[in-house]
Formats: sequence, C-alpha cells, structure tokens
Amino acid sequence: MKSTGETIERRPSSSFLVRVWLEARELEGAEPILRGYVRNLKSGEQEYFGQPEKLAELLMRQLRSGAVEIETEQFEELRTDTGSSRGL
Repeated sequence: MKSTGETIERRPSSSFLVRVWLEARELEGAEPILRGYVRNLKSGEQEYFGQPEKLAELLMRQLRSGAVEIETEQFEELRTDTGSSRGL
C-alpha cells in the first residue's frame, strides 16, 4: 500500500459476542433479571454477568488487559478494502 503521509492511530480492539436473555424469577410479580455473557472471539475468553452495568466493565477489562490487540495486517487489509480509516 502506498504511503500517503497520514498517521494511522492504532487502538486496541477486538470482536466480542454478547448474548443476553431475561431470566424469570421465582417471586410472583417480580421483574425478570437481565443475564448474559461476553465472549472474546479472538481469545475465546468468556464471562457471564447478572447485572446490565457489568457488561461495560467486562468489555473494558478485556480491552485493558492486553489480551486484545490490533492485527496490523488485518487493519491494513480492512483499510484498503474500505478505502479509508473512517470508523476504525
């Protein structure tokens, strides 16, 4: 790929599978509980959560852990395919 002189900011990134469901409670009239899990598609690491606010915590922990990293070749290939780095 030809260099255009632009600087490409590489940020840690990864792809995740997030599955959520409502789980009924045994107490009559009680609201169902939102449960789910997050799976890192690269590492296979999977964690369950029982509170919606935990979802963001799980994602941030994985992104900060260093377990996720940008693959330079994949980034360049994607950039070439899309014709820009917009949204990456």
